[in-house]
Amino acid sequence: MNEKRVLEVLSKIHDPGLNQDIVSLGFVKDLQIDGKDVSFNLEVSTPLNCHSEALYRQCDTLLGQNGFKLKKLRFQPNTRVVTYVGKDPIPRVKNTLAIASGKGGVGKSTITVNLALALAKEGARVGVVDCDIYGPSIPLLIGLHERVIANDKQELVPHKRFGVQWLSMGFFVPRGQAIAWRGPMLHKMVQQFLYQTEWHDLDYLLIDMPPGTGDVQLSLTEQPPLSAALIVTTPQDVALIDARKGLEMFGKVQVPILGIVENMSWFKCGKCEKKHSIFGDQGARKMAKETGVPVLEELPLSSEIPSIMGSGEPLVFRDPSSPLAEPYFSLADKVARGISARSTKPIMQLDPNAMEV
Repeated sequence: MNEKRVLEVLSKIHDPGLNQDIVSLGFVKDLQIDGKDVSFNLEVSTPLNCHSEALYRQCDTLLGQNGFKLKKLRFQPNTRVVTYVGKDPIPRVKNTLAIASGKGGVGKSTITVNLALALAKEGARVGVVDCDIYGPSIPLLIGLHERVIANDKQELVPHKRFGVQWLSMGFFVPRGQAIAWRGPMLHKMVQQFLYQTEWHDLDYLLIDMPPGTGDVQLSLTEQPPLSAALIVTTPQDVALIDARKGLEMFGKVQVPILGIVENMSWFKCGKCEKKHSIFGDQGARKMAKETGVPVLEELPLSSEIPSIMGSGEPLVFRDPSSPLAEPYFSLADKVARGISARSTKPIMQLDPNAMEV
């Protein structure tokens, strides 16, 4: 009788990613009841600590309200994988997230770096591959310029810094040296970054895409199974026009778009304490209304961010509790939930060669 009642109570709690109750999902395991003391293991569809902590509070509160006591709860994170029909998975990588902008200079790489660190600080195993072959900026943002080596299997060994694995063209060429490659060479390099690299059991591989919709973008939509995409923009019309092209590109190849991140959305004046929309007002929200793709975060413009990012110590690493860092943890929460929610059924990705963008 007690077991039935406990399961009834726990059935009111939903997994943060799958949005179904933990009992019907079969996530409650090894349930033990000793009088009023309850112990069990709980599977979770995301690796984030914030999700496990929220589940613990819910279990503790609801059991307590119904006359039981939570004695022991052990979490079993089981990151869900978005699968594709006819796509070769990247070895040792569960999910890939493409971060694109359409237009350069909107802060895409800064957002990629800080999102990666936020995911890692919450317990996820994260890697970042900088696919902006012509203009790699990840090395500068993380303060790392050493050359990448290969292992005995001739796989590239990504650098590890701040608890994240990193790979960039900037680790292969001297700083400031130009790259002049045509499409076939770009395609080969992207393939090596993804499939011939010793990634270490990643929950999420973030792909920092170059601006535009050229050869590298086509390779990335053609080769790896992209779990989802984020679109980064600023409020200006010229950025929004190019961001819409990115939306169309991913839409045509059936890559799920988690949402839009608007950077430099507002500025808070230090004197009047009011928020000012310097580059335009609610541009991303208008695009969201027109396309049905939600705005996940609106990041502020701040004079502190360039100096912090130029120091080689990203914002989320240097000051994770600051108001400027908080939106990245919120974004990490939404990304993990969104990818988990899209793992329930395989996706048939279309041929990118049929695209007209």
